[in-house]
Amino acid sequence: GCVHSASCAPTHAYLLALALPAVMLGQALLVNQYFWHALRLGAVVRGSLTSALCRRMLRYHRCDTVDSGRLANMISSDCGRLNTLCGSLNMAWSAPLQLVLALVLLALSLGPSVLAGICVMLLLWPVQVYLSHALAKQRALTAKATDERLQRTEAALGASKAVKFE
Repeated sequence: GCVHSASCAPTHAYLLALALPAVMLGQALLVNQYFWHALRLGAVVRGSLTSALCRRMLRYHRCDTVDSGRLANMISSDCGRLNTLCGSLNMAWSAPLQLVLALVLLALSLGPSVLAGICVMLLLWPVQVYLSHALAKQRALTAKATDERLQRTEAALGASKAVKFE
């Protein structure tokens, strides 16, 4: 009743104006806590995986051929990706929910004109998928080039050590 009443409309507006910063502060605190714990978990996962990789490397014998460039790439790239994944894993369920809620609220506010925006978004979906695949291919090429560069660097360092020992 008080929302549509002329006598308490200013009071309602003031309450909303005061509640908005409080809600935003609460949201900021909760989101920061989530990211703190997610990034902490990511650091633990990265450290554990790096430790497991190094333990595995220590089990190799001298006569085994070991690609230390690949190991360095795995530690820096793959472990880093798992670290990032822990921070953004929650987005797998929350992003679609946020999108649906935003579209419903827009539809309630603007009416059927929101359908045009949804159609444009759906029509551009294949473009986004194509760009994502192109970016993934580029990342794979970059990782391969990094592996090759690390192998060449390791070979050059090994050759320089061999020359120094002779």
